Amino acid sequence: MDNSRLPKIVLDRLKYLDENGIKIKYNWYTAFKSRLLITNSTDFLTILDRRKRKEENKNIIERTKNHFISVDIDSVCNSHFNPLYREISSLGPVEPYLTIRGCISRKRLISHSEWTDRHTDVGLKTTFL
Repeated sequence: MDNSRLPKIVLDRLKYLDENGIKIKYNWYTAFKSRLLITNSTDFLTILDRRKRKEENKNIIERTKNHFISVDIDSVCNSHFNPLYREISSLGPVEPYLTIRGCISRKRLISHSEWTDRHTDVGLKTTFL
């Protein structure tokens, strides 16, 4: 992009402000950079070749998906709220019941179900919302 174009001027200015630690409220360059830091992909900001940028973009999307799946699995494994969920969940990107073709209200019923681990006279109690 030509240096005289307004988007390039704005990008360079926001980059300058970020690199010098000057905080402004709506610096989208800083916000984008912080998102790239999650997956250690800040080198994306220095790639100038369009083909390389497209390839790296696909890699960043895949790494970001894997990161958030990993965060979800960790939160399930470390949760004390519902210990039985670890036992019945596939801990993958999508629960199997969501891929079944059928009525959305049934899927909601399954997804909102709560499994409690309290023992009653009849054994393990299961409640559905």
